[in-house]
Parts: sequence; structure tokens; C-alpha cells
Amino acid sequence: MTWPLRFQNANWSANQFKGWWGHRPDTTGADQVKAMTTLAGPLSGTPGQLTSGGSAWTAPTLGASKYFSLTRPDWHPTIYVLPLINRALEKCWQWYRGIISPVPDGDMEGPDVSAWTTASANAVKDTTGFVWSGRASLDVTNVGTGGGAASQPFEVAPNRAFRFTVKCRPRVGTARFTVTDYDNAVVLASTQSTQLNMWQDLMVTGTTRANTSRMGVSLGGLEANARASWDDVTGYWNLMNRCSLPSWLTQWRTEEGEDALRIYYQRNRLGTYDAWSAYAYDLGLVDPRDYQILQQPSAFNPLLFELSRGATIYNWPLLVEARRPFIDFGVLAQDTDITAAPLRLVVAAAKSIAGHERRELNDRLPMWDHDFVREQKRIASQLNQPAVDERAGQSWQVWSA
Repeated sequence: MTWPLRFQNANWSANQFKGWWGHRPDTTGADQVKAMTTLAGPLSGTPGQLTSGGSAWTAPTLGASKYFSLTRPDWHPTIYVLPLINRALEKCWQWYRGIISPVPDGDMEGPDVSAWTTASANAVKDTTGFVWSGRASLDVTNVGTGGGAASQPFEVAPNRAFRFTVKCRPRVGTARFTVTDYDNAVVLASTQSTQLNMWQDLMVTGTTRANTSRMGVSLGGLEANARASWDDVTGYWNLMNRCSLPSWLTQWRTEEGEDALRIYYQRNRLGTYDAWSAYAYDLGLVDPRDYQILQQPSAFNPLLFELSRGATIYNWPLLVEARRPFIDFGVLAQDTDITAAPLRLVVAAAKSIAGHERRELNDRLPMWDHDFVREQKRIASQLNQPAVDERAGQSWQVWSA
């Protein structure tokens, strides 16, 4: 590694960087991290040349744009530094809002489309184009008339009124949203939209049948070439409900043990059924006495959530607001990966963790802990409780004429 600007110093010895780690994340295997040995001084034939303990790097040279890092012997780039950054992503969080849904992968945050079964259609997760919330939406394109993507079934209560909604952006043809009695293959409710290129809410209401034990939803279109983007499909029936909260919800209390979670109703603002602009809605804070967390998440059990009848009597969609760790958006595998986390915040968190772990850094720990708290406060959203446009101290109520 020749770098005269960095390594050509007459005061350095040949062993100045002996045992340090050289890291090139663009390479693989033994080429990625090498221990350094000797440094050629300014009087040698190749001043500023640092030699590795193994063979020379075999990856093609990319000139000045090539990334290279040099760390001390106890800061191994892939054994310590990268895991440290990922632990920092676990420590960093932001306020985040998502839906509560009994529909498997109803928030479309799953890694792929394995939770959806297509018929006369193709479905892919869209993470770059049209996404209503979170990381992804479901892009469904028909290859035959009446095609679509069907959810996995979920258990429901018989003879109960229900309301289901979904965010939809029709792109070609007519989008159609259907709720079915899964085991009896009966359509319980359906609606459609031809309003192209705008996000809207599609809503259906109905009643489960006496022998309905499981339901499913279908997201598709009428024409053979129909195409639409779908996100945040959810719904409830009028009884106490138990369902899993979003997988990202792991921090619902502060470090002091206080609750850092709240639930909102999202009500149709326009007062009509079938379809309306997704940007027109009311929010209402759900009384904390109307829900509870039953168990903490583990590798085998999701975080279970129980809603009272008072929370589901009107069946409007429910939004949960809580802390979401940045690691939920993706781990760091190389120095060049994108995690969507503010760099200053992640660096501050990594320094704080290292300060607690490494005795030689204890003198800097108070300053680094303060830096992390400051950066964490900087990126926090401005969220109000009660909800915006709601009277302070009161939960929002639905009134019928």
C-alpha cells in the first residue's frame, strides 16, 4: 500500500504500524483484512509504502477512489468495528408509526412476497417507487383477467361486523380489493377504483357468516393488464381482538421504564364508503386502558397485543407509534452499505458503546454519552400526545347521527 501523503514521515520507524489492520471492504476472503508489517521511510526507494503480512492485494486497482482503512491491533475491522456499528444501530432509534393488522404481512414490511399467493398476476415488493409507509409496498400486475395476490388466512369471529381498509395507488386499469371467507371461498365484501396515480383508501364493510372462522384479503385488478401498488392493509371486527404487533416494535418503554407507545384511530375524513383520498383522515388517541401487551417478543413468540371491545367497536384502522431501532432497516455488512440512519447518530452511539466496554477510553465516556443523547434528541420526530387536532386530555369518540 503506497500512500506518500499519509505514510511519508521522517519521524516514523519501520514498525510504526506493525500489527495494525488494513481493510479493503471491496475485496473478499483473505484479501479483505491484512495485518501490516513494515513501513518504508522517506529515504528508501519507495517512500510511504506500507507492507502487509501476507500476499499483496490481488483486487484490481481503482485509483484514488479505492477505499482503505487502517485501525489499531485491538480494533479489528470485521471482528470488532463492524459488529460495533451494528450494535450502535440497535442503540439508535426513531419515533415510527405503523399499522396494527391481523393480515399476515399487512404492512408490506416483509422481506419478500412469500406471504402472498398470486393467481393470474405477478407480485413484487417495491422499495424504491410507490411506497405509502415503511420500507416497501406490494406491486401487483395482472397477467390475466381478475388476477391478484391473496393473503394467508387469519382467524376471525363469526357473525361479527367488520371493516377493512387498504392504501392503494392504481397505475393501470381498475384496482380491486376483496375480503373473503377463506374456508368457504365466499366473497364477503369488495370494492374497486379507477382513479389512477394517486394514493387512496379503499374500504369495505360487512359481516362474517355464522360458519366463518378464517378470512383472507385479495389485492388485484379487473383487466388482464391491471396494475396497482398496495400498502397497509388492515381491519377489525367488533369484539376483543388479539394480534401481533409489527416486528420492529421492540422499544415501547423508555430507559426509565415509562411507556413510549401509543395507539391511534385513523378515521375516514370524507364520511363516505368505498374509496377516498388517503391524505384525508382524522387521528384519535386510543385510551391506554383499551389495549395491553401480553408478552414480550422472542425467537418463538411475537409481541402479542390485546385490544378491548371499546377499541374495535368502530373498526377503524389502528396505528401504533413507538420507537423503531435503525437496525430494523438493515444491518451493516460493509463500510459502504446504506442503513438509513444519520451518520452522526450512529458514530455517537458506537463511541458510547466502545467507551463502556474499553477501559482505556473511560476518561472520554461522559463526553461520548452526552454526544449520543444530544444526537438522539436531534433526530426525534415532533409528535404530540394527544394527537394533532384532538382536544387535550380526551380520547376521540365517534358519534353517529
